Amino acid sequence: MKVLKMYSKVIKKQLYLILMYIFIFTVFLVLFSLSSSNTLPDFEEKKINIAIINHDESSELINGLENFLGAKTNFVTLQDDKFKIEEALLLRLVDCVIEIPNGFEKDYLSGTNPQINKIEAPDTINQVYTDNLIEQYLNSWNIYYKTTSLPNDEISSKVKEDLLKSTKVELLNESSFENNFDTMRYFFNFASYSILSIFISVIGLITILVNQENIKYRILSSPLKLKSFNLQIYLGHVLFSILVVILFILIEFIMFTNEFLTINSFLIILNLAINIFVATSISFLVGTAIKNRHSLPFISTTITLGLCFISGGFVDQSLLSDSILTIASFNPVYWYVKANNLIMSTNYFTADNLQPIISAMIIQLFFMIAIISVSLVISKYKSVKN
Repeated sequence: MKVLKMYSKVIKKQLYLILMYIFIFTVFLVLFSLSSSNTLPDFEEKKINIAIINHDESSELINGLENFLGAKTNFVTLQDDKFKIEEALLLRLVDCVIEIPNGFEKDYLSGTNPQINKIEAPDTINQVYTDNLIEQYLNSWNIYYKTTSLPNDEISSKVKEDLLKSTKVELLNESSFENNFDTMRYFFNFASYSILSIFISVIGLITILVNQENIKYRILSSPLKLKSFNLQIYLGHVLFSILVVILFILIEFIMFTNEFLTINSFLIILNLAINIFVATSISFLVGTAIKNRHSLPFISTTITLGLCFISGGFVDQSLLSDSILTIASFNPVYWYVKANNLIMSTNYFTADNLQPIISAMIIQLFFMIAIISVSLVISKYKSVKN
């Protein structure tokens, strides 16, 4: 297994690159997880400052309205003086001054619909809130008054009791679960860049090395058969691919423990494994097509950034234009990202919603076969030429 020993030496030499890509990938994942894990703040109703000036006689209707507004707002005592009112509004001591006109209760009970005057502080939007509170109380009071024979004091009591009832609302944990799925989606989409970079750096380099003329002459003159040599190279590719799959599974298990045993997790790992074998074929093609190992980093950067950017590895596919997505559909990374998006946006899997996911995976396999075929043709051409 001398070939596998050579394979391991290349991996050790490229280990710093592998660790760098994994580090960048992990940092990106952690930062994104922290930014997307913010929970919604609890809702708290804000109380505004109001003052009530009553020009009518004290009555159950008006007293009840004052009690209800007192429970929903902050009462401020204010003199019935125009200058004092304007000063309080200007200094923001009050947000709204409510003036109840003379004869209001009599007119209201007779059905003439009298208006309550409201003076707002400049540049505020509290009038709608105040109008809603007054309208809620008066409408409820009117319903009790017309449909029951209760005395006015009891009507005011029941209206206040009804309107001050509160309902406890709890957000289910499903939202945080969906947030984790969204983070997983970005996690695996961005993984396309790291995987392709790692594989071109390792498998591409190994392919370039074994295709050098002096290496081939040594193989031909050695007891090791060419078939056995190629078999060990391919075995090294497969073992390296499996190790990378296991590595990403471990990262997923650490970062998404609660979601690890879901169907979504299984499908996205399967999609990742297919993408890794596609990345192996692309790396083999790159290593077969070029001779100079020193040009590999430049070619690797160009290929990985180009394929991943237009395919949704960095920017979500929903933000890309139709023309870009049409062009991107001619590379396998697009179908890998599309399958991830479909997997992580599905809660319940059926035959209908599994079909496009499986189709995207199969298309990636067709790309892999086509890329390997092109690589073999190039390799055969170079062998005959030499």
